[in-house]
Amino acid sequence: MTTTFEQLGVAEDLCHALSERGITSAFPIQEMTIPDILAGRDVCGKAKTGSGKTLAFGLPMLQILPKAKPGRPTGIALVPTRELATQVRDELLPLAHLRGVRITAIYGGDPIEKQIKALKDGVDLVVCTPGRAIDLIERGDLSVADVEKVIIDEADRMADMGFLPPVEWILRNVEGDHQTLLFSATLDGAVDVLVSRYQTDPARHEVASPGATVEQMTHRFLTVHEMDKAKVAAAIVNNSDRAMIFTATKHARRRCRTSPPASCRSSSRPTSRLVASTSTTSMSSSTTTRRRTTRTTCTARVAPPAPASPAWSCRSRCGTRSSRSSACRSASDSTCRWSRCSRTIRA
Repeated sequence: MTTTFEQLGVAEDLCHALSERGITSAFPIQEMTIPDILAGRDVCGKAKTGSGKTLAFGLPMLQILPKAKPGRPTGIALVPTRELATQVRDELLPLAHLRGVRITAIYGGDPIEKQIKALKDGVDLVVCTPGRAIDLIERGDLSVADVEKVIIDEADRMADMGFLPPVEWILRNVEGDHQTLLFSATLDGAVDVLVSRYQTDPARHEVASPGATVEQMTHRFLTVHEMDKAKVAAAIVNNSDRAMIFTATKHARRRCRTSPPASCRSSSRPTSRLVASTSTTSMSSSTTTRRRTTRTTCTARVAPPAPASPAWSCRSRCGTRSSRSSACRSASDSTCRWSRCSRTIRA
């Protein structure tokens, strides 16, 4: 049986706006937490990303958040990344207009002058990353003295990215009584410390999720020589319908994408889909883990291992070592075919 937002105590105008967007029934995390938030209790919610947490804390905030003075918001939502900050703002903004609640997103990488102007014009709920929030607090352009509602979203991600110390710094500077809402995919470790320190008798809610992903995976570790990594990766890719390769650098990604080993260059096997990507993590509050993904195809079946033969080494900078049978076009040819370098090889 589904639960409507009216049954949870959400205001009629907000329910009507949600119904116009095709949202008529509450998700489990919303059904569990909204009544407690409206009742003024601290709430600790465990739910994975995409479970509806934004409306779970956003709807009550739009309904009970008091008006703020310029530069002194009454509600603050702390999120780990600029992308999530803008997502939360954009999700709540149409509903906020109905209630006359002013919302802005504050994050690094955006002109700070524009953010200062928005704060001076008056903001009731500010959605921000911890680093930029601290910058504005230290400059005196943002005050948390009047904050009555604190939301910590994606607390586990902030812990992974090293953002909990600045989050705690902000929480310690919130004066007076306030309601603290925390949402996270996990509630152990550093997140549990956050709950015990900054929440008072929180109502704990957990949305059941499928079994842990790691139990549905098979992990294998292969020890190979540095010069054989490309061959082994190609063998795995060609024996899989889909594959994703993570590399340490963009150069390695391009090399993997554009210069497959010789054994991958000729075969009648149907095309396999290969995704090569680099993953970089910034500790700045204004950036998130970004994965730049590029697709290419490897249209060959990996050849069986070549019989033992003398090792040959390319004289060019590519440093490839291979047997004559796989590196040369013929028994009498001594041209390296790796990366199309066209250098001669030697034993």
